[in-house]
Amino acid sequence: MKYYKIQSVFLMLLLFFSFSSHALEITHYEVDLIGYHNVTVALKDLNKQAKVECIIRADGKPVGKGWDYINGVGTISIQLSMGLRNRNTTASCSQIK
Repeated sequence: MKYYKIQSVFLMLLLFFSFSSHALEITHYEVDLIGYHNVTVALKDLNKQAKVECIIRADGKPVGKGWDYINGVGTISIQLSMGLRNRNTTASCSQIK
């Protein structure tokens, strides 16, 4: 009986993360000459609006964060110092409530 409860909880968590993690996708990421990190995000349902937060990481550590309301597809611009322009940066985004 205990095994069944643990399995049920695990399955519910797995389903929750599978539905929520695919709600948006980063379609383009670039850094311009003056230090803006432009992250283009597309929602799974292009007819929806959502509040989206993006985090910029350099060498695996967070160095910037920004958010905006996206209507289907939109770009979030985050300005960081010029010193980060030539470093290996990545962007990750998630829908926030």
